[in-house]
Amino acid sequence: MLSFPAVIYAYYDVQGRYQDHEGEFPHEYMFYLSAALLIIIIINILTINTISFVNSRRIRNIKFQFKKELFECVCKQAPEIKKYLYYQKIHPRYFFASGLFKSVHTDYIGDDLFYGEYKGFAFEICELHVFKLFKQIFDGVFVRIKSGSSKISADCINMSILPKLDVLDKKYQIKAKFSSTNDIYLAFGKRGKFFENENIREISELEEDIGFLSDIVNLTKEIITCCYFNK
Repeated sequence: MLSFPAVIYAYYDVQGRYQDHEGEFPHEYMFYLSAALLIIIIINILTINTISFVNSRRIRNIKFQFKKELFECVCKQAPEIKKYLYYQKIHPRYFFASGLFKSVHTDYIGDDLFYGEYKGFAFEICELHVFKLFKQIFDGVFVRIKSGSSKISADCINMSILPKLDVLDKKYQIKAKFSSTNDIYLAFGKRGKFFENENIREISELEEDIGFLSDIVNLTKEIITCCYFNK
């Protein structure tokens, strides 16, 4: 559009239609033409930006309403979950403190952070996507249980926790990891986005995602129960 006045100038200069009696080109005409085109460009830019802003706000409002209704549904199946921040993630220091993944990340992306509490123990559940250059380190759901000074017995790990992890592995085709340091950590490798509704496939998986989260909460409760009796 900016080159349009020059094209007009070249065309009519060749045709000789805009030459006055003294053979000079009326530069005033080109000035007004250029100014008019500049105004049109500015109006188009402002209009496009305004429409884009309105649409982005509309999308954010729809997404917020979806997440709000999702949280209400989750709370019905897992009342131990007390808070939901769909735009936040577990701090990276807890991810590395778990000792489950040794590589240093370059990209640490996550959302859908759930806070819960059971028998005085707090826990966090979050979707994470962690990468190092072109290498995927972790893609799935990460759990942190704040156990404090409470320890979990080896019998509880071998007789209760690990068998439950195997059940979830077979049910959802995931790779589960477990570690117990100062806190207790669980990592469930699950491809795809968690709790999203941007396309038909994601919408069809919402019920499975809620069931998966409910199973994670139930396993978390069992782990906390083991810690509770080992205080």
